[in-house]
Amino acid sequence: MGRWSDRLADRRNVLVLAALAGVAGAGAFALVREYALVCATGAFLGGLAHTYASQVFAYSRELAELTGRSLARGTAAVRAVFSAGWVLGPPAGLFLLTRTGFGTLYASLAALLLLAALLARWVLPRVPRAGTDRRAGGLRRALSGVPRRTWLLLGAATAVNVADQMYLIALAAHVTRDLGLSAALVGALAGTCAALEIPLLIGAGRLAGRLGEERLVGAAAVLAVAFFALLPFAASGPSLLLLQVPNAL
Repeated sequence: MGRWSDRLADRRNVLVLAALAGVAGAGAFALVREYALVCATGAFLGGLAHTYASQVFAYSRELAELTGRSLARGTAAVRAVFSAGWVLGPPAGLFLLTRTGFGTLYASLAALLLLAALLARWVLPRVPRAGTDRRAGGLRRALSGVPRRTWLLLGAATAVNVADQMYLIALAAHVTRDLGLSAALVGALAGTCAALEIPLLIGAGRLAGRLGEERLVGAAAVLAVAFFALLPFAASGPSLLLLQVPNAL
C-alpha cells in the first residue's frame, strides 16, 4: 500500500480507499455471522483501513514540505488528534455497546469512517506530487542507499509497535479475566493514556528542537521498556492507571 500510494498523483485517493475499506469492514462485523468469514473480511478490510493512519502522516509530511511548516510540529499535531480520538472513543464505544449492542456500535463506526472518506476527498487540499522513480529497480536502488542506523531504527520502532499492539489486544482479557477487575477500567486506561499524550505530543516538536530528535526517541524507548517491565507487577486499578504515565511518555 505504501509503495502504491507513493506512485499516485494524489494521496487523498488512498485515504478514501482506506476509509471505505473500514466502512465495509464495519458492515461485515455488524451483519455477518459466519466466524471464518468475519475473520477473513476483518483481516483484509481491517488491514486496509488501518493504513489510513500511516497515510495521514505521509500526507501531513508532504503538506509540511509544500507549505514550509515545521514537520515535527505538524506530525505532533496529527498524533495529538489521534490521541484525542482514543480519549473519546473507548468510553463512547463502551456506552453504545452496553446500551444498544454491537449493531449500533459498528453502524456508528461505519458512519464515522464514511465521514473521514468525504473529508479526505473534498476538504483536504490537493498536494502536488513530485516525480517518482517508477523504473523496476527504483525501489531497490532507494533501499540500498538507506544507512544502517536507519534500518536499526526501523527495526526498533517495529519491535515497540508490535509490543504495543499485543498489549492493546490482550489488555481487556488481562484486566477482566486475569485480574478480575471491571471492564470499564479498560476504557479508562486507554482514555487516561491518550489524555496524557495530547499535551506531550503538542510539546514534542519544541522538545525535539531543544533536545534533539535522537535523544527524544531514545528516552521514549527507555520509558517503553520500563512500562512493559513493570506491567506484570501491576495488579490493581490504581497501579495500572499510574503506569499510564510512562506509557504516554
